[in-house]
Amino acid sequence: SLMKDQVDNLEKKGIVDAVTINGLLSPIERAEAIERVENGLASILYVAPESLRSKTIERLLIKRVIARFVIDEAHCFSAWGQDFRVDYLYIGNFIRESCFTATAKQKVISDIKEYFKEKLDLDLALYTSGAGRKNLRYEVLYKESDEEKYTTLRWLIEQKNCPTIVYVSRTKR
Repeated sequence: SLMKDQVDNLEKKGIVDAVTINGLLSPIERAEAIERVENGLASILYVAPESLRSKTIERLLIKRVIARFVIDEAHCFSAWGQDFRVDYLYIGNFIRESCFTATAKQKVISDIKEYFKEKLDLDLALYTSGAGRKNLRYEVLYKESDEEKYTTLRWLIEQKNCPTIVYVSRTKR
């Protein structure tokens, strides 16, 4: 759904040559997206790393001249991410350019650079910026009881007319 959001947001800005191929598409939508990539109507393709092991996607990518691969969530190259998204380790078979992450600590950056050096003999350039985001607002709401937490969460969801991310200390509860 995040890839679809990216495509939808690009379309709102008048960029109509982006598609996504993912498991949420119907067979007809998938065939249309593949056709758009094959015939050159789509020049931006969003796929999950798991898709790069698909023969269909492999054949599709081989037919095109690819100027750049951009890898979101690149911190998954790090040791901890390999347990979570092991398919990131297969990306090196397809790429030669760049990857991006907004959350990498220094150890994770080292893991990413080491992966590309070892896998593709590439020395990645590092581009960094601050963590401040004008479009995000952070707020800590401390609540004592579970009931108070639940009531506040329900109120936030009902009152906010915008995307909201809630971080909690324990997902089980």
